[in-house]
Amino acid sequence: MVALGHREVVKSAGMTAPELGGRGDSSAARSQESPVTRIRTKLLDDFLIHHPLRSSRLDEIVDAFRRRISGTAHVRDLVLELWGDNDVDSIEPAITRQIDDYCSNAPDFNRPKAYDLFEQVAPTTYRLRCYPNKPDLLELFPIQFEEPSIQSSWLLFASKAREDHCWKLASNWQKLSAFAKTMPGESETPSILRKQNA
Repeated sequence: MVALGHREVVKSAGMTAPELGGRGDSSAARSQESPVTRIRTKLLDDFLIHHPLRSSRLDEIVDAFRRRISGTAHVRDLVLELWGDNDVDSIEPAITRQIDDYCSNAPDFNRPKAYDLFEQVAPTTYRLRCYPNKPDLLELFPIQFEEPSIQSSWLLFASKAREDHCWKLASNWQKLSAFAKTMPGESETPSILRKQNA
């Protein structure tokens, strides 16, 4: 087994300091992307179709807001839609608290702007700020795959890459792009796993 150092991991993924920039989910940001960035975005999107990330309750909540007219909903309606009418009274406060964690109108909100996803428009009624678009939740949480084998590969890859300064500056999207390029059957670089088993 040949172990790769952190520099080889980042190099094999093709990550360099000039590539560090945000993905941008807005159509204006996407129209300014280079053809190389669009290809890399497509590669990552294809990779995530086959190896999905673990979804969170926040993903479900955001998706429910996006199905609403103007992206606005009362928390009770969201709870009924997502979890049915079983025990609504005990679920509603937890969902309200979670939405408040991502709402700058909440009195105890003290997070960076990227975490400001909702606007309170009435008591327990909120609006998704970026409606009809979906916010880039990828950057808000640690990366976790649904498949345990892919999650293990990710943790190995990330542990080797963490020491590189490019890795520390990279967004989660860039880290996932680098990881996807090292997986068997993905894009142009050989897999870190195949190199380790050589």
